[in-house]
Amino acid sequence: MKTGVLNLSYQNALGLRECFFEVFFLKKIIVSITVCLFIYVPMGCLGKQLVYTAGPNGVSVINTTTNHRVKVIGIGDSQCIAITPNGRVAYVTNSDGVVSVINTATNRVVTTIPVGSSPQYIAITPNGATAYVVNNGSASISVINTATNRVVTTIPVGSSPQYIAITPNGATAYVVNNGSASISVINTATNRVVTTISVGNQPQYVAITPNGATAYVANNGSASVSVINTATNIVAETISVGVYPNNVAITPNGATAYVANADFSGGAPGSVSVINTATNTVVGTIPVGLTPQYVAITPNGATAYVANINTISVINTATNTVVATISTDIISSSLVFTSNGNKVYIAGLYQSGVVVINTVTNEVITTVDTGGSSHNYQDIAITPVPNSFDALKQAMQEADQDYNPLKLQKGVR
Repeated sequence: MKTGVLNLSYQNALGLRECFFEVFFLKKIIVSITVCLFIYVPMGCLGKQLVYTAGPNGVSVINTTTNHRVKVIGIGDSQCIAITPNGRVAYVTNSDGVVSVINTATNRVVTTIPVGSSPQYIAITPNGATAYVVNNGSASISVINTATNRVVTTIPVGSSPQYIAITPNGATAYVVNNGSASISVINTATNRVVTTISVGNQPQYVAITPNGATAYVANNGSASVSVINTATNIVAETISVGVYPNNVAITPNGATAYVANADFSGGAPGSVSVINTATNTVVGTIPVGLTPQYVAITPNGATAYVANINTISVINTATNTVVATISTDIISSSLVFTSNGNKVYIAGLYQSGVVVINTVTNEVITTVDTGGSSHNYQDIAITPVPNSFDALKQAMQEADQDYNPLKLQKGVR
């Protein structure tokens, strides 16, 4: 049996359920020891990532080691998912005006939180302390304290808000108001709107550069991207892009923004506009598949994956050319990468499965049945790779539903 010291690398630490007997035995040892400096455990018990996808019957959970669905959490018609930075809790918006709070170790709902009407997107601050829920039907943001799982305030914003992004330092939230062609800027310390910024028609999405200096807003109705200086909260540039831009992704180094242009007209292929963020100019336009809905960049920044109808376009970010087109047979809507970037999981509109692609070979590995009927929207999220101590606690909690976290402190009983 392969073993390793708990506080060493967990790069190959994958899988859990086959390790439950060893983990349970380890727990019995820990509770009888006062101080533990080194703990030997099977390396296969640590470091698992889980994929959560929203669907009509709730949330499906996929083990990224086995690519099998491990559970369907029945919470009704779920919309969007956000996971805390430590990976311990998932917050899911539901169409009936509540947020379900899921413990990711047990995959059980621990509470539900009433919010506004038609909640859609949800974002969590980098420190994990606060969740912001976009209430599309009531033109407001519900602010949840994640320690108490209670709404601490409700913030009025513009008409038909549908997306929110938080700056990397957690100080400011930018809310996309689709109906009023504006961005509401929220100070997260006071939870008040400090200004409202006019942008293009039907803004759809906002992405913030890794240094937090600039926000890029995709204006679906005016074929443009508004560039906001986050220090002044003024639109510094308006960039013309393709028809119906609906998503923006920024490379990890902040040098380039990729804009997915759906172009719904007459079955024409969509495109991706490439923006140099230093000059805020379009430096290339890349033809992709039909109606691209989403674009995301691999963790190393080398590749962009574009979710189209029935295909994925793979773009080399060094050359800005499509290097592969992958057939998926789903109307792709959103996607997430594993932390090492070796796999991408793709959710689809009107589908009940998640497509898994090997990003090294750009081949489909499998399609995971998410256990429900087709749905008009599926969001997808992935837990971060836990540190070794958190992974051990998670394994122990899954192995023993009566697990008491007070029995295990970092090296101290």
